[in-house]
Amino acid sequence: MKIAIFHFNPIEKFPPIMNFIRVLENNLPNKVHIVVFTTRDASSKSLFQSANKRIRIRRICLSGLYVNPLLRYFNYLRYFFTSLLYGLFSAPDKFFYYESVSALVPLLLKMYWLKKAPLYIHYHEYMSEQEYGQTFLTRVVHNLEKKIYPRAAWISHTNPERMRLFLQDIGMPELNNTHSYPNFPLSEWGTLRTPGPAPLPVRLVYVGSFGSMETLYIRETLEWIKDQAGKITLDIYSYNIPAGISDYVNSLDCQWIRVLEQVDYYQLPLILKNYDVGLIIYKGLSKNFEFNAPNKLFEYLVCGLDTWYAAPMKGIWAYDSAVNWPKIIRLDFENLGQYNVEELVYRQAGAQKRMHFTCEDASEELLGKLLYE
Repeated sequence: MKIAIFHFNPIEKFPPIMNFIRVLENNLPNKVHIVVFTTRDASSKSLFQSANKRIRIRRICLSGLYVNPLLRYFNYLRYFFTSLLYGLFSAPDKFFYYESVSALVPLLLKMYWLKKAPLYIHYHEYMSEQEYGQTFLTRVVHNLEKKIYPRAAWISHTNPERMRLFLQDIGMPELNNTHSYPNFPLSEWGTLRTPGPAPLPVRLVYVGSFGSMETLYIRETLEWIKDQAGKITLDIYSYNIPAGISDYVNSLDCQWIRVLEQVDYYQLPLILKNYDVGLIIYKGLSKNFEFNAPNKLFEYLVCGLDTWYAAPMKGIWAYDSAVNWPKIIRLDFENLGQYNVEELVYRQAGAQKRMHFTCEDASEELLGKLLYE
């Protein structure tokens, strides 16, 4: 059996797809072969590789999340024609695409050439109908998706609330092929550290992209840390820090704040074990971020870190844990001065809980359908 996976954006920027490939490596039946069509980002210092020879990763062109729009369209055309030719000549038995940006080739193959091949769909992010309508290409592709949704073998979002919004938007609440597929790390992440009480100074860490001052509580967080005068330290690991934010960090001249280079994703457990609290500081300005429980939440938790997150992120509310630890604490980042650091990090004896969020468990149903049905 041949399975084609389409992920237009570079997989190195998306840990959930890398984790799923790792799970596939350990569960792949002997006669199953997989090809992953993706691209390469110019900023990537190392490329993700599969350890299983029957999983082939093809990076068709240079691409990325932050490139000239004309170049992006040119690369998309290269991606489209190369993967389309593969589909026509190789005739995979099943298709799996991530996000609408990767959808065009599998949709056309499903509609016109390989109508009986099961189609699997997963969305890292939620996009509203208004966002889909902002460009001609996304509008056309999404309209094609709507024709295919009832015939898909699998459609998933990262949590039930995003799925609810999705079904509401497309006007198909009766679909019975939908699933919640959260972004959990691999099981090995939870074996590297035994969490314990956090002494002062409290070591905070932020991992991931730094969007902008407008979308993140950056200024509020950094000024609060500076005001704590050594009670808190913060290390930032990011591959994308806009110049304006870098300039702001430098202007603070704070010895307790460091900006470090992004590390390889699979080295993160070794890094995170050196910290006490992980930060999530999105302002939740869109439905996508408002109802987001990001992968870094679960990565922090399984590595034994408490997590402090911004109150507008309703997607995390269900995980709140102010006593049992690792704690998950909702903070008002516009009024951080009201909080006592010692109280935030205090860990009650006997209140430790086991963090069991694994990609292997989350992927079990999908693996069964994709590999064995």
